[in-house]
Amino acid sequence: MGNSGEIRPIPTPKAGMARNQQQAWDDWGKIDPLFAILTDHQRQNNKWDVDEFFALGANFIQLLMEKGERLGRPVHRHRALDFGCGVGRLTRDLGTRFDDALGLDIAPSMIERARQLNTGQPNCRFQLHQGTDLRAIPDASIDLVVCVLVLQHLPTPGEIETYVTEFVRVLAPGGMAVIQIPSKVAAPLPPPSLRTKVGRRMRLAALLRRTGVPAALIYSHFPWNPGMTMTGLTPERVAQLVEAAGASVLELVGPDIDSGGTEGWIHYVGPPMTA
Repeated sequence: MGNSGEIRPIPTPKAGMARNQQQAWDDWGKIDPLFAILTDHQRQNNKWDVDEFFALGANFIQLLMEKGERLGRPVHRHRALDFGCGVGRLTRDLGTRFDDALGLDIAPSMIERARQLNTGQPNCRFQLHQGTDLRAIPDASIDLVVCVLVLQHLPTPGEIETYVTEFVRVLAPGGMAVIQIPSKVAAPLPPPSLRTKVGRRMRLAALLRRTGVPAALIYSHFPWNPGMTMTGLTPERVAQLVEAAGASVLELVGPDIDSGGTEGWIHYVGPPMTA
């Protein structure tokens, strides 16, 4: 998967799309945050057990670190970044392994909930992320970047490309980024017809939310969920971006195909071992 040409310009996200994205995830953070992060439909309507939820995050980080050890990375364990941290499912365990674990998320409600759920975790910090890049983080300052089940929800491939490039920029020598991205995204199901009761109720719910009715009230009375976009990027394109930024794909894991047909890959990415 070598470099197949120059990197094309990355489109600037439209302000409206960014606002809609933040609104949807802030709604999820208020009404059913754990389900929004791990969408097991048997756990919808706040049926996740919190301890089980965080244990699954710890298991994932354990597997990730074991893979990193086989790859010889990260060389240091000073700073970790959990991008799209939600309520800190992965950040919490990263805080037991790194001197500083920073969780970033676009949703104020998710950050508030993360802080509530992770009191007593001195190495974990949670901050609201409102930009379209990581310019607030210095070059070569992060030993481990983790971004899982996040980039797929950005509205455009160009926005995914921006963050892939930014993850490489912030990685310290000998560091590692673990980036999950779908390569194929299942087509969304068409909404129910307005001729059906469900279809009419779904349209009414969307209208009520646009007029400012609280998300929690609508979620409890209507067949409505805040919108989740799904966007993909091929492994070949990811490798091209990573190589152009001065790093390489150390290992590609996948594909993992869900019940809807979305095909995802996990990219283990690393810059040179020394500056």
